[in-house]
Amino acid sequence: MKNAVFYFLLFSSLAVASFDIKAATFPASYQATYTVSRGGKAMAEQTTTFKSVSPNQYTLTDVTKGTHGLASFTGFERTETTHFQFEHNQTIAVEHNMQQKVAFKSKSYQFKALATENTISGQGKQAFTLETTIKPISSHMLPLWLSIQACDDTKQLTNHINVPVLKSKRIKIYEFSIIDESPQLYRVDRIYPTDTQRSSQIWLDKNKQCLPIKTQHREPEEPVIETNLSTHKLIKL
Repeated sequence: MKNAVFYFLLFSSLAVASFDIKAATFPASYQATYTVSRGGKAMAEQTTTFKSVSPNQYTLTDVTKGTHGLASFTGFERTETTHFQFEHNQTIAVEHNMQQKVAFKSKSYQFKALATENTISGQGKQAFTLETTIKPISSHMLPLWLSIQACDDTKQLTNHINVPVLKSKRIKIYEFSIIDESPQLYRVDRIYPTDTQRSSQIWLDKNKQCLPIKTQHREPEEPVIETNLSTHKLIKL
């Protein structure tokens, strides 16, 4: 159950990036809900809210609550919020905060990558500081960034992309391939090392601002973790 929740949260929550983008177009502000299942059985619901606060500033929030089985019994709840600033075709500032509670345990994680500094400061189990010119995203932000790349009409579809992600105290490069699967859908596959049997996929709806509508994650000898879009609506600020 622990690994299942971790990989769902790693890949399925909506998000953005930090490598250069050419004329990126962000979606209109919206709210979406997702059903999260494990082995075909519902276990949680995720509500995602994306807001364009100003022409260059955005906020993304995910709230995930256990609704069935062990996730419900233990009172699983996780809230993630990312504020980011986008200028000159790149993400120049990111502030991320995560709070999670389950049963009698809780944990938190946050970091700041400011536009005016080449230092990332954060707090997990311990405080940390990184000196770097890269403004990485949180794993929370991945699918939105992937959707922006896949649905950028100003350039030819890029079949392979790398994304810098801050995990714990380290910046890691995640690799993805984008497949034009049908007239309605793009599918994005994470590229894992050849010696692993993991797989992670996300489907983007071309007719809904490239909104992520489904994700799947597979681990050896573990039930498949899947999310499916339940509702979606545009919101006015």
